[in-house]
Amino acid sequence: NGSKTEIDKNSIKIEKNDENGSKTEIDKNSIKIEKNDENGINIEKIDENGIDIDRIKIEKAEEEVVIEKQVDKENKLELLPLIDYKIGDKLNLKNNKFNEIKRKLLNTGHFSNVSIKIKSINDKDIILQIVFTRKDIFDIIKLLGIKEKDRNNLYNIIGIGLNHNTRLNDDFKTKIVNLIQGYYEYNGYLDVTFNFEQIKDSYQNNLLLITVNQGKMMKITNCLFEGNNYFTEKKLKKVLNKIEINYKNYEIIQKEIRDFYLTNGFKDVEITSFDFEPEPDPDNNNYLLKIKINEGKKYILGNIYYQGNNSFNDEYLNKLIGLKPGDVYNPLLLNNKINSIISLYLNNGYAFSKIDFYEEKKENNSIDIKLIISEGDKIIINKVNIIGNNQIKDNIILRELT
Repeated sequence: NGSKTEIDKNSIKIEKNDENGSKTEIDKNSIKIEKNDENGINIEKIDENGIDIDRIKIEKAEEEVVIEKQVDKENKLELLPLIDYKIGDKLNLKNNKFNEIKRKLLNTGHFSNVSIKIKSINDKDIILQIVFTRKDIFDIIKLLGIKEKDRNNLYNIIGIGLNHNTRLNDDFKTKIVNLIQGYYEYNGYLDVTFNFEQIKDSYQNNLLLITVNQGKMMKITNCLFEGNNYFTEKKLKKVLNKIEINYKNYEIIQKEIRDFYLTNGFKDVEITSFDFEPEPDPDNNNYLLKIKINEGKKYILGNIYYQGNNSFNDEYLNKLIGLKPGDVYNPLLLNNKINSIISLYLNNGYAFSKIDFYEEKKENNSIDIKLIISEGDKIIINKVNIIGNNQIKDNIILRELT
């Protein structure tokens, strides 16, 4: 009496007590399966093909719900299709799908603390039982602690109205937090905190109250550069003189610095880090903007080659763009010059012309340019039809067009 046998094989533990409180426990992949061995069935004698499932029960905390129509009536959620078993299936205890079932139920966002148990077993039938805690649901979302303008903006950003029927789970919380933080960070608030609370109103609706503390707006007191070997910090700060240095303008700040380097021949320049670092005194909410730059090499323009320019010779195009070998290699200026060539073709009837642009790095940090021009056919207007001109004659409109 009270004897106990333990078998540990392939990471499966089996414990058996005698008929005075008999119990079999299988622990596989961190899932516990309990079997009340009312008839003294030895698990080793179970057919390898498994046992018929007689009934399936779904339970939540301290309340058993027998699934008769394969529907969780409270949530209108189809449960049995999620668990990969149906009544009459074979259940193989040693090769079960319990881990996969748990994962599917948790992924719905409706449940937590999912476990799977074998409720009872005999020679022919088995009762499979799933126990879970149902997550709370809310009907109304309210944002508190912020200005009405910010509240309305956040409702639009989050994509929610006031009435909802959504589960409050970790994924939803993360989404809400990220969106609200992104909104306030864009406006210079980096220390936003949140509090989530669920209550019931007088109509017994579940309210989700999200209290937002936006904190203090950051103030950038200084801008520091690292990796700027060619230009001094004073020179780079002068580039940013026309820009308000704040978190909201971080993309504009990066673009201005990068364009400045490109204009001066540093075509490979990279901003490797762009950080707002708080000053030692946490009460003043002052920040330093630290920008780390990889300047790369400075390039000059090499030769310019043309291909496909049947209507305009090289000399004409070179004069048009006004660039010559030895100039500082400025890709921004070069793009503008290429657009001027496209305008030349458009103005001469080549409506579908295009230019492909190729770079080739040479010795002495020079870059050769090859422009392959596809002129296309020259378009000629044969006739102009004017429709809807009830007040003005055709010849007057045509005179203005020509």
